[in-house]
Amino acid sequence: MKIEYESSIEDDVAAQMKLLELTGQLRKEKYTALLIGVPLFALILYLIIPLPPIERLSLVTPFAFLLALLHLTRFKQKREKGIRKRLIKYFGVYEPITCEYEMNDEGIRFRRLGTTIIFSWNKVCKIEDSVEYLSFIVEPPGISMIPKRIFKSLGEQEQWKSFAENKLNKTVQQ
Repeated sequence: MKIEYESSIEDDVAAQMKLLELTGQLRKEKYTALLIGVPLFALILYLIIPLPPIERLSLVTPFAFLLALLHLTRFKQKREKGIRKRLIKYFGVYEPITCEYEMNDEGIRFRRLGTTIIFSWNKVCKIEDSVEYLSFIVEPPGISMIPKRIFKSLGEQEQWKSFAENKLNKTVQQ
């Protein structure tokens, strides 16, 4: 089973974000920045406001909470933007790149820009089916995500998924 398609930068951003979530790195970055950045901001603000200590504290506290809330709500978008920027710099353009997925008895083969990556079935831990992607979680932490938009029909999508599930089940039984 083989399929060729035009991959977008957004597919790569989604894969990178999913990998960061799987490894716990995204959560770690989010809370590390929160635990260091907000208290540091509060301390600097407290030190530069020329008011008595109680009044300074009453001004700094709401700002620190607002900053923490802003950080928690915007972190994922800011991280995606940073990944997108790096990928555009790496690929040189924002234009789609021709990619190819192939599934066979060996595993999942992905080709792009002259590079081939093969995930053997014994390295695939789990298959996740989301609204936009058919994702293969592999060991060590890695991911291969096939955009569902590339399938010509729901039947073709189901055929790929059932083939992968059968191969995964056979590997688990061995």
